[in-house]
Amino acid sequence: MKKAKEKKDTPALDPATIKAMQDEFATAMMSSRDNLNHFYEMGISVSTIHRFGIGWDAKVERFTIPMYGMRDEKMEITGWAGRKLDGSQLTVAGSKAGLITASSEFERWKCRHWVFSEGFTDTAMLHQMGYQAFGRPGTGVAIDVAAAVARKWLPTKILIFADNDEPGDRGAKKLAKALSEISSIEYLGIIRPPEAFKDVRDWTSKERNVKFFQNQMEESITGFGDYPHSLWMDAIQFISNARGLERLDRDRVNA
Repeated sequence: MKKAKEKKDTPALDPATIKAMQDEFATAMMSSRDNLNHFYEMGISVSTIHRFGIGWDAKVERFTIPMYGMRDEKMEITGWAGRKLDGSQLTVAGSKAGLITASSEFERWKCRHWVFSEGFTDTAMLHQMGYQAFGRPGTGVAIDVAAAVARKWLPTKILIFADNDEPGDRGAKKLAKALSEISSIEYLGIIRPPEAFKDVRDWTSKERNVKFFQNQMEESITGFGDYPHSLWMDAIQFISNARGLERLDRDRVNA
């Protein structure tokens, strides 16, 4: 389970302040080879860090992960989840919870087949595999934002990747319930990693073969509600059609 701390009393940040802070964070991140290598060692490429807008807050010594919400019918940054080098999480003050995603690519592709996961590293790994991936910054967080984004762009198939624990399962079901009310959705399913893996990053980093990973997904998916069983395989197939694990973009940081 991933859980981010958030200061409830701090006023929300205005768009101009958010832009200035994001520019500062992103510049600091891309200027540090050590910071880039921190994620590269997890299997997350420099280009993925750039697409997600991952930054570095030198004052607090934490990575900043943009969260997106709906503003004026567009996806805009509403704040940042924070991750320190020791793995502890601390949301940037004034942030409003939102979704973690490579928003520029989402705007360009307008893909209608989506996957949801929990946390940045899981979402980044799914993105690198070719998914239109969205992450929640914590268990049960930003469900209202997920529903608002779905109502705007009307996805047809959604798979929700749950962490392999009870809170992760509960959060995935809560998200599925909210998304099941979107009329455009033809299929909605939940995937839990096999017992050997704790979450998506653990699963995908160890199972590098596309076909084997797909076979494990077939065994791990559970339909939600009354969506037709016949759409399970269809939902799984769309996942690997874009880039695929064997083409995983892992550009190495220059020494």
